[in-house]
Amino acid sequence: HEKTIIFIPLCFLVLFMGIYPNYFLNIMEVSVSNLIDNYKSDLIINTSEINNIFIFLKGVM
Repeated sequence: HEKTIIFIPLCFLVLFMGIYPNYFLNIMEVSVSNLIDNYKSDLIINTSEINNIFIFLKGVM
């Protein structure tokens, strides 16, 4: 009986998310966009730092 009390709301939530996914996707859109922007900017910074290390190592050798 206790399992049913937990299982029915979970089934409803899964069905709701499957039928109306945009409700949840719109909520997460800003956070995901910020995450992607931060990743891209960090990737650019780290790539330039790695290039500087390789340039330095070429000069040393």
